[in-house]
Amino acid sequence: MPDRRLPIGQKKIHSVPSVPVVNIRSEKARIMEDLEKQHRKNESFVFRKIENETILVPIKDNVGDMDSIYNLNELGAFVWEHLDGEKRLIDIKDLILKEFDVSSEEAEKDLLEFVGELEAIDAVFAVE
Repeated sequence: MPDRRLPIGQKKIHSVPSVPVVNIRSEKARIMEDLEKQHRKNESFVFRKIENETILVPIKDNVGDMDSIYNLNELGAFVWEHLDGEKRLIDIKDLILKEFDVSSEEAEKDLLEFVGELEAIDAVFAVE
């Protein structure tokens, strides 16, 4: 069988025009940029712990929107309590790592995903 290793100094170039190239460095930079952001809670949402459940309820015209109650798990409640408009997401990630038995990558992924979901329902806003 022929030796298919490339000699030192040569690079094999593959061109596949139909497959988009993802710039891993720019994705990592975007994640780091997101982790540097601070978020504050929308005051139109009420957070309550009731027995073993934690809920988030949007308030419209001084009345709870009972059709839009969000049930938070333990990590979600923890994150919500730390979104104070002062802590950066990377600081909250560090708190998660101290409090929960998760990897750094898992904490980062879950935190950014959850904050993205909160932004989508207007429960939190990035502080500029």
